[in-house]
Amino acid sequence: MADGVVELQNGCACCSLADELLTSVERLTEGGKRELDAIVVELSGVADPVAVRDNWEQAKIQGHPATQLADLKRTVTLVDSSTFGTDWMTFDVA
Repeated sequence: MADGVVELQNGCACCSLADELLTSVERLTEGGKRELDAIVVELSGVADPVAVRDNWEQAKIQGHPATQLADLKRTVTLVDSSTFGTDWMTFDVA
């Protein structure tokens, strides 16, 4: 962890590897000893923010320690407007 930045080694916060995000929250807060105003999670362009939110809520229900240290307040999605139209119109559904 350099300068308060944690990179997920498995590179995923929205699938079965989502537990790494929860563990990273615990590390960033030093187990609750370090108070932070916010934690920003930047996802790649292929991540599903709804899945991240749902995984967080499931962890909360299961009583994961990270959900006692932080809470998911909002999700913000940024779209590259210069390429979105082209990408959307050429998206192939398998």
